[in-house]
Amino acid sequence: EFIPVVRDMGLTWSFTENVVAGVLSELHVNDFSDFKMSINIFPADVLSGDVRKLLSKTDLLAAFPEVCLEVIEDQYLEKKIALENICQLLDAGFTIAIDDFGTGYSNFKQLNTLPFTYLKIDRRFVEAMEDESIKSCLIPHIVSIADQLNMKIIAEGVELPKQKELLKLLGVKYAQGLLFGKPMPSKEFLAMLVISKSGIT
Repeated sequence: EFIPVVRDMGLTWSFTENVVAGVLSELHVNDFSDFKMSINIFPADVLSGDVRKLLSKTDLLAAFPEVCLEVIEDQYLEKKIALENICQLLDAGFTIAIDDFGTGYSNFKQLNTLPFTYLKIDRRFVEAMEDESIKSCLIPHIVSIADQLNMKIIAEGVELPKQKELLKLLGVKYAQGLLFGKPMPSKEFLAMLVISKSGIT
């Protein structure tokens, strides 16, 4: 609910800087060196070039094996400007994902011209699998195109074992959602990992 408000107030980069500052502060008390970190990025900040300020955050890249910038799909990305800024981030070691694919401004032409690392299928496609709707029927085509463009697919909003199994059959290798874990504070997450590694269920 707050994302459109942040965008409409012109505070997208200030918001992102606060998110990054929060991530870096966590690193002083917790070790996340085994984990990939993903941060949502507004298209406006890709187009303005503000996203390139992340290039100075060398401690962010050094702390994780992978830092993925997930571009929210709520604004059209002008090819030339976006390509230049995205390529600089890729060269520095970031990976780039197009978030919520299929719900906003992205199209297959844009996928072919911008070097995204990941394509994230919006949760509405996954939810539609239960009803065998036209949205879910598009998933195999999205997977096929992503494979041709050498992009990795991530399915969002996976909540049921059946969804997970169907996605695996369709060739989707990565997924996120409540089936795997709920949003939680870092301390709770680390405690869960300790319990998991100890074999306690």
